[in-house]
Amino acid sequence: MPFKNERKYRWKDIRGKDFFLPIIYLASNFILSIIILSILLAVNISSGNSHFNGDINTSSPTALLMEIGVFIFIMLIWMLLHKNSYKIEWKSGFLNIKKYWKLIVITFIVIFIFKLIFPMLVDAFAPEQWKFEETQNDLIVQQMFSTPLSTVLAFFSIVIIAPVTEEFLFRHLVIGELGKKLNFIVMSVISVIIFASLHVTEAQSPLEIVMYLVIAIGIVYVYLKTRRSLATAIALHALNNLVAYVAMVLM
Repeated sequence: MPFKNERKYRWKDIRGKDFFLPIIYLASNFILSIIILSILLAVNISSGNSHFNGDINTSSPTALLMEIGVFIFIMLIWMLLHKNSYKIEWKSGFLNIKKYWKLIVITFIVIFIFKLIFPMLVDAFAPEQWKFEETQNDLIVQQMFSTPLSTVLAFFSIVIIAPVTEEFLFRHLVIGELGKKLNFIVMSVISVIIFASLHVTEAQSPLEIVMYLVIAIGIVYVYLKTRRSLATAIALHALNNLVAYVAMVLM
């Protein structure tokens, strides 16, 4: 894989408008949270309950519905920003998934096998204080399965929203856009590190990051191999999360 980009890009080749979407996403979440908190506070006051703590459990149906609502809103904004090309991009994405489905499946199998073997290796050879059966991130995700409704809503969060938003941010923006001027390979390495690091903020063992480094490397490999196709990266991420979701439901 060549270290230099295959062509010379100019700053105007970067889709600057796409970088507004994460900002809009965060702002929408904040505003919607304020609105929901205000409604809940008003309901508590009207019912005579003075012990409202103002917390929204991130795994609750309310939080999951809010996440779905914001995601739909952001998708509409994206379609508006790309009103002249989004249909072509959708079609191209599906064609890429169809073209590279074997690469996606094979890469997923490699990641899946590693995720099965690595905890066993950790249990056999790692120091006692570094051992873990499940990552803290997975344990946090499992909290979404506390009720039948939240379990259904968790499907959209885990299998659809997370792959789309994370791949748009870590692959499309970091590698696909910034990489045009800062080098695709360099930004790929940065993308892998950031992705893995953000998934282990609650980790109890430093070895937990290895799981997410391997997942990120697999996704980045597919992304670069398919000429930076966002759709193939989303497909691999969604497949990985779908299998994890089914496993959690069946547990």
